[in-house]
Amino acid sequence: MERLIVALDVDSGARARALAAWLRGVAGGYKVGSRLFTAEGPSIVRTLVDDGHRVFLDLKFHDIPRTVADAVAAATGLGVWMIDVHASGGAAMMHAAKAAAVDRAARDGRTPPLVVAVTVLTSLTAEALAALGVSRGPRDQVVHLARLAAQAGLDGVVASPEETAAVRAACRHDFAIVTPGIRGGAATAGPDDQARTATAGAALAAGADYVVVGRPILAAPDPRAAAETIARELAAVAPPAGGAARGDRRPILTLFTRRTCRLCDEMKAVVREVTASVPARLEEVDVDADAALAARYGRDVPVLWLDGREIARHRVTAESLRAHLEEASAGRQVP
Repeated sequence: MERLIVALDVDSGARARALAAWLRGVAGGYKVGSRLFTAEGPSIVRTLVDDGHRVFLDLKFHDIPRTVADAVAAATGLGVWMIDVHASGGAAMMHAAKAAAVDRAARDGRTPPLVVAVTVLTSLTAEALAALGVSRGPRDQVVHLARLAAQAGLDGVVASPEETAAVRAACRHDFAIVTPGIRGGAATAGPDDQARTATAGAALAAGADYVVVGRPILAAPDPRAAAETIARELAAVAPPAGGAARGDRRPILTLFTRRTCRLCDEMKAVVREVTASVPARLEEVDVDADAALAARYGRDVPVLWLDGREIARHRVTAESLRAHLEEASAGRQVP
């Protein structure tokens, strides 16, 4: 589901990669925020991009125009798909951010990332804004900042579900709206600092282009099942945003494995033999690096997925794998 962005709000790169691999074929992209970026640095962004994932770098840049431009240029160099800045940094700052992304992408020979502006954090209420000296309520302030971002040439904004419809009505039709604050399900019970929230389907129906979902997926006993439920909810509201992720179109093999596993080594040898002649990308996931994967598979490995679905467990023949890959490759041909 292209519209579903999963927030990798975890403490380690190993868990982030495991989750991204596990959710392959369901999530349309992954958000790397301050928590993961502070723990792992730019390397986790490069790794996720190299693994073929779309990355939304959510660092909410907010500084003088030149500093933000330099930061956005550096982020563009990592190959990210989307970057955000704070709209409250002003029109000059936002314009500098977009120009820096376009310039760096041109120098690197790649498509520029989307540059979107954070409007009003989903944790802020009217009372909180008033305490900051903002006389407008959340909806009016969000629309005001969205218009400012559009005038500065940005590609879209980040806005809560409560303001999505108002932003859609106020801005051009191709102005992207990224909506966090998605809630719903037992996994979201407990303390929560989000004040302006909605379900994924409601956000999409209001006009969102992308929904960012963290806790309802990450806190679920089975994150993939939770993500699939949300993807079905989104698909029932509107068709996918369209278009495959840019870049490498080879089929993606994901091998769930663990160290000191004879069957894992045997399957890996078959995969390498076949992919020497049939194009594919291989990513290996150590199930011991993620508690949820360890609980799901136990010692029942290796497990081989192709483009987000299981095709083999314990053993695979070269003939079977080659047939799967050839079928997947044929389905990926561009008309």
